[in-house]
Amino acid sequence: MMKKIKVGKRVFVRVRAEVILIDGDYQRQCFDEVRARRIGREFDPNRFGTPVCSLRSDGGLYAIDGQHRVRGLVLEDLGHKVIEVQVLEGYSVEQEAELFWQINGPGGGRKVKAFDNYRARLVFHEPLAVEVDAIVSAEGLRVAQHPSAHAVGAIGEMEKAHKRNANLATTLSVLHSWAKAIGDNGKTYDKLLIRCTSDFLADYETADHQMLARKLMKLTPDNVKNRINLECTAFKGTETKRQVANTVLVSIYNAGRGKKLKRA
Repeated sequence: MMKKIKVGKRVFVRVRAEVILIDGDYQRQCFDEVRARRIGREFDPNRFGTPVCSLRSDGGLYAIDGQHRVRGLVLEDLGHKVIEVQVLEGYSVEQEAELFWQINGPGGGRKVKAFDNYRARLVFHEPLAVEVDAIVSAEGLRVAQHPSAHAVGAIGEMEKAHKRNANLATTLSVLHSWAKAIGDNGKTYDKLLIRCTSDFLADYETADHQMLARKLMKLTPDNVKNRINLECTAFKGTETKRQVANTVLVSIYNAGRGKKLKRA
C-alpha cells in the first residue's frame, strides 16, 4: 500500500523506481538509452525532479512523464532507489496519452519526436492524427519512425499536406506507385517529395496524378530532389520554393507530351 501525501490538489507517493511501469502505446519509441543511463549514473534526488504517474485501477503505476529518469535508474541497477512521483488517479489510457502529449508536445516544455507525438495523439483519438492514419492505411502503407518500402516516416509533412492542400491521399498514391515501379526502399516518401508533390497537385488541379506517377517512374527520387534543390539555389530570392519545385515537376510532367500542362 503506497502512502499518499497530499499537497493542495496534488497527490504524491514515494516508491522504488523499479515498480513504475511504461505504457508502450503512447510512450516514446525513440528511447535514448545513453541519455537515460547518464541520468541514472548522475542520480541526485535534489535534481531528479518529480515524474508524473498514473495509478490505474489494477494497481499499476504508469509513468506519463519521466520515462528516461525512471528507466535510467533501472538500467544503472539503481531501481531500488526511492523517488517521489506525482500520482494521478482515475485517468483512462486515452487521458494519459493526451496528458503526455500536452506535457511533451509542441505546446509543452520538452521536445518529443514527431513520430512519438503522433503515436500519443492516436491513442487519445486526436482528429488530425486519426485522419492521416486512415489515409495512409487506405493506401496500403503505415506511418513509421523511418521510411521503408511500405512505410512513411515524414508524419509532419503528411499532416501539413493534409491540412494545407487536402490531397494527402492523391499525393501518397503518386509516391506509392512510383515506389512500387522502381523497387524503392522508401526514398519516394521523402518529406521534400511529399511537400512538392502535394503542392503541385494543388496548384495544377487539371494534372492527371497517374500521368505524374508514370513520368516520375523514369527518374530516381534523388534525381528529382537534386533538381528541385539546384533550381531553388539558382532562383533564390526571386521565387518561392513552392514555385521553383512546381517548375521542376511541370517540366517532368510535360516531357514528351504534345499538350503542355499550364497552371489554371
